[in-house]
Amino acid sequence: MEDVFYREPDNRQLLKDLESLELSSTELAHRLSIWGDFRKESAILRSIQRMKSQETPISGEMRVIINMLLDRQRNTNELYSNVKWYINDMYKSNNGQTWSATIDDYQVDLHPQTRGRWLVNVTHKNGYCAPWPVWPQTLDEAKRKALVVIEDTRAHFATYDL
Repeated sequence: MEDVFYREPDNRQLLKDLESLELSSTELAHRLSIWGDFRKESAILRSIQRMKSQETPISGEMRVIINMLLDRQRNTNELYSNVKWYINDMYKSNNGQTWSATIDDYQVDLHPQTRGRWLVNVTHKNGYCAPWPVWPQTLDEAKRKALVVIEDTRAHFATYDL
């Protein structure tokens, strides 16, 4: 009798899921390291690359992590679906206009950079400036990354009672 709950790991689905998360292998490895993976980041990265290239099957743990990240992304997108972005005239740049938003206790500024990239800057009202993510390639991607940074910062504050 076939187990309807068992699915053979599908590396193509991993690629689609990582693409929809807009996470590079390096970003995912870094996140796993921050979240407590005890291996060196280079070993985590190699493991991810081997799964993506189908050298090894997707581990059950990786599938769980990807599913949790997808759920988190859906929840974040729903929670912040009504954010009002505006052009911030305070910042002048040869590369274009800075886009800003105030989201709860956070000030978000998206600064255009060279070659179409964007710098995502998220600052909490207490002055804490979250680490910058990898520079997104589009404004829409920068907006989505900003929301992820806010959620990561919330988790950081909760973890350390800040």
